[in-house]
Amino acid sequence: MMEPMIHRRYISVQVKVLLMKKKVLLLNPPARKGVIRDYYCSHLAKGNYLWLPQDLLVFSGMLQDDCDLSVIDAMVMPLSEDKTLEEIQSFSPDIIICMVAAVNWRSDMRFLSKLSQKTSALIIVSGDYSRIYPRQVLTENTCIDAIVLDFSHCGILSYVFNPHSDSIVNIMTRESMHEEIVAVNEACSYPPPRHDLFPIKRYHLPHIQCHPFTTILTTFGCMHACSYCPYERIPFKLRTIESIEQELRSIKSMGIRELFFRDQCFGSHREQAYAVCRLFEEVSHPFSWSCEMRTDKADETLLKAMKKSGCHTIMFGVESASENILRKHNKNISLQRTKEAFHLAKQLGIRTLAHVIVGMQGEDELSLQRLIDFCIELDPNYVSFNIANPAWDTSFRDALEKNNKIFDPKIEVDHSIGQPVWESSQLSARQVWEFRNRAIRKFYLRPTFVIREFFGAKSHYRRKMMLKAGLEVLLNHSV
Repeated sequence: MMEPMIHRRYISVQVKVLLMKKKVLLLNPPARKGVIRDYYCSHLAKGNYLWLPQDLLVFSGMLQDDCDLSVIDAMVMPLSEDKTLEEIQSFSPDIIICMVAAVNWRSDMRFLSKLSQKTSALIIVSGDYSRIYPRQVLTENTCIDAIVLDFSHCGILSYVFNPHSDSIVNIMTRESMHEEIVAVNEACSYPPPRHDLFPIKRYHLPHIQCHPFTTILTTFGCMHACSYCPYERIPFKLRTIESIEQELRSIKSMGIRELFFRDQCFGSHREQAYAVCRLFEEVSHPFSWSCEMRTDKADETLLKAMKKSGCHTIMFGVESASENILRKHNKNISLQRTKEAFHLAKQLGIRTLAHVIVGMQGEDELSLQRLIDFCIELDPNYVSFNIANPAWDTSFRDALEKNNKIFDPKIEVDHSIGQPVWESSQLSARQVWEFRNRAIRKFYLRPTFVIREFFGAKSHYRRKMMLKAGLEVLLNHSV
């Protein structure tokens, strides 16, 4: 008579185990100051700023209903390695989803190796280098159990609840690493991310109007294929309007007004861009926002719609002041079109940032001088001077490797503040680095620029961020 009772008790325990939510930790691990791991493009910050890791934010939406979630962003807190490990052990997760980055690769792998010795949790990683070389990364790093190949897809759900399933897509596991990669490229749709789990008030950006702010995606990947860009080979897809609306309403409920769009080229898909602008009216919340955009997509009709919906800053990819160099890198935009985009934005009262790349293939001293002159002529509110270092999995890098141009083959390549790792016959690495520093000082230390930007700032927060940025220029960009 006792046997059925024991059996029933066993079944009851099993049912409770099955009903228990898995404890999942979303982790941005500790590192030196300024490491940005985000959306398959890692780099070192030029100043004292960080934004939310988009990968982890999306995962928080996908997993919120079925998991006990916790977030540790050791970069923004900031936390030491020991303190981070202590926090992780205190939560005692079943699964850890961790950001990793090419720009901090060896340090990230050392930390994960140490972490694997402190926990029995499965460790899943998301990042640029791991997405590109998943088999190599799994082979060389036994501390990693799986690699996310597309964080916008819900494949993470399948893995979290059945890591041994043979129907998992967009994730490479140790069990599947010798098989063909199963990828699905379909429209993004995921529940509103849990912005509230992140330490929102600790994130900062110099160009935002209101603090705190958060980030959002309306498209994934890029429609274009510029040869230097880390998104060159990442397929483009739209996020459903319903999914975007749900997230906007969730953000509204938190009282957050400021958004930083993480789309790589807002407006490249015009119907989606107009639909998003209309959403702001429907949600009826005084959002202000900023985005990245190509100058050839910035016509008057679209910019007016963006301005009306709250857009205050556009970050345009300028890259070079030479149309020949732009064409060589598969960016077929005329300099005149770029001038028109900046002029139009200024007319509409939209602030601008120009992304430029110093030392691209084909550059010489004369073209570099034209670049700084062109930046001053465009008269943006900010310029981001980047080094032409070859990102992983780009045509630019392929060409340099084929011709043995890269003299420093380390994984940790940074285009933001990192030293050049290659040089051309026209320019040495030292010349590129010195010009970049000289250009920063020449642009930002103009008296007219300083007066306009500081006294034109509409908030104490903006002035404070400008003072910090100015100090960075004075201390870190001398030649």
